Amino acid sequence: MITKKTDSLGLVVKPKRKPTLKKLIENVDYYIDENNNYVFTAKYHLDRGHCCKNKCKHCPYEEKQ
Repeated sequence: MITKKTDSLGLVVKPKRKPTLKKLIENVDYYIDENNNYVFTAKYHLDRGHCCKNKCKHCPYEEKQ
């Protein structure tokens, strides 16, 4: 018999899923600039799904001023 893990209220606790990691592709998801910095592309940010608030060069979510 398999027992399910429950919390203090008796609700069934689902196991946490590990995030899946996608292999990044150079010149598609990022490029390396003249100072050897990794720069993420707008495509990478759109795939990520949200703004990280780090003022990235190609952020499609940040309002331009």
